[in-house]
Formats: sequence, C-alpha cells, structure tokens
Amino acid sequence: MGDVYMGKQFGDRLRELRIERGMTQEELAREFNTGKASISHYESNRRLPNANNINLFAEFFNVSIDYIMGKSDVRNPYITREQLVISPLSIKDKNQYQTFIEQIQLFFMDEEIPEEDKEALFKDISKLFWEAKEICRQKTN
Repeated sequence: MGDVYMGKQFGDRLRELRIERGMTQEELAREFNTGKASISHYESNRRLPNANNINLFAEFFNVSIDYIMGKSDVRNPYITREQLVISPLSIKDKNQYQTFIEQIQLFFMDEEIPEEDKEALFKDISKLFWEAKEICRQKTN
C-alpha cells in the first residue's frame, strides 16, 4: 500500500521547509556545518544526506522522517506523550499505527485541503485511533 503514494522527494521537502523557516541555503548550511553546495545538491535531488543528517534535518524542522523523505504528507505522526505514559507502544501497536497511516494517506493527498487542515485532521484522527486502542486494551484486562 505504501507504494501507491507518489509524494515529493527529499530535496523538494527540504527546500519548502527551509523557505517556510525564512532561511537561505547559506544559513541552513551554517546551521548544519556544511557547504551551500551540499544544500543545493540536496534541494535539487542530486544527492541525499546520510541517514544521520536526514534525522537531524527532520528534528530541526520538527517533521517526521517520512515527511521529509516525501513518503507522507503528514508532518508529524500524532502520538502524545500521555499515550506513551499510559501504555508504552509495542511493536504490534507501531505496526498497526503505520498501517493506519498508510490507509488514510490517500485522503491527505488531496491538493485542495490546506496543509494546516491536513495536520489538524490527522491529529484528531490519530487521537481517536489511540483512544480506541486504549478502550480495547481496558476491555481485555
């Protein structure tokens, strides 16, 4: 199901996020202790940074790795700290949540839905997902 989504590439997302932040390529390069040429290569999709730097870019812009890599239009999967305190996520929970994200991904591909609305909707839907999981967990205990 994940192969269906034809999102943007890393460089497209990096450029969008940099511009949203009001930064130049030079400023972003300084922030990451690299050259402007590297940022330019990333943004033109000629090169990818290493996995560690991809993670650092995602953290810097407060987005998920899937988002910055162009695999998702959802900037941040919504898992609250409260949810993690209530019940730590099992591998099964993470896999179910990933399947859930993939299933609703097509809804978020609609270009007519503003980005902030996508984020709000995803947050609400995710909250319902975790609440339903908790209700099921309580019923089985």
